[in-house]
Amino acid sequence: MITIPFLNRRLTATLNLPEIEIVKKYGDLSLVECYAGSLNQVFMNVLVNAIDALQEASQKRSIEELKTNPNQIKIQTQIDKSSNYVMVQIYDNGIGMCEDVKHRVFDHIFTTKPVGKGTG
Repeated sequence: MITIPFLNRRLTATLNLPEIEIVKKYGDLSLVECYAGSLNQVFMNVLVNAIDALQEASQKRSIEELKTNPNQIKIQTQIDKSSNYVMVQIYDNGIGMCEDVKHRVFDHIFTTKPVGKGTG
């Protein structure tokens, strides 16, 4: 995934924020015909949103909690043998979304971020 190197500085620990670990479980995939630039933009937006959510939640967690359960984003790819599609799963160990956000997450122009914040 080309997107990850661009996000490295957001993943490393700072004085105020803990490191976010990326766990990659890439399956054995053949070449896929796609719009690579558009797909990378989608992955970038999903990963940036996950990083933002983990960093925001980290401010409410103790050092002990963060050591016991460090921030992680997991990326897994595999082929769905029943449909012959590639599946890309991206998930984190953050606090999750409330029910209202879950119901609206695919609404056009919906966001939980203030004006001027976020990428899409």
